[in-house]
Amino acid sequence: MGALTAVPFLLASVMAAAAAESHRPAVLVFHVDAGPGASPQAGQDLGDAVLQVTRGSEAFGRVISLQELASVVPPDEMKRMGSCTDVCGGELADSTGADWVITAEVTRNGQASTLVLRLFLARGGSAFVARAPLGRAAGAALAGPVRSALADVLGQAKLTGVSARPASGPTPPARPR
Repeated sequence: MGALTAVPFLLASVMAAAAAESHRPAVLVFHVDAGPGASPQAGQDLGDAVLQVTRGSEAFGRVISLQELASVVPPDEMKRMGSCTDVCGGELADSTGADWVITAEVTRNGQASTLVLRLFLARGGSAFVARAPLGRAAGAALAGPVRSALADVLGQAKLTGVSARPASGPTPPARPR
């Protein structure tokens, strides 16, 4: 009898989790760029960090990457959007059901590198920007500045779910090159 009474409880738990997930907004991590003076590798590393930190955030119910879009958007359309930021990101977010769009870039001025992270509503309106110094951070070390910048823009947008402190546990390994 105990197992039979647990079934409704488990079903209710699953349904409650799904409802909570559906109430959190979706985000498209769209354009991550190396920016002037930074290497393409810096842009790729930054993209990995932004995606990882955003997926680890509790602010969003669904995180859509550019790679996921590439599986459904024709290559010529992806190429056209490669040089586009806010406008194309909004169009793509609209077609994927994303509520928010994240873009980021690394800018370099001499030895100093800076992360510029933007969060904006997919259907126009509010846009939030945060900057974080990167120093010589690369690879997994980018997660700290990205986490800080994401916490800043989420605070500006009155969204919650990420703190500037790293999550407990080991850092996932970097993607093989």
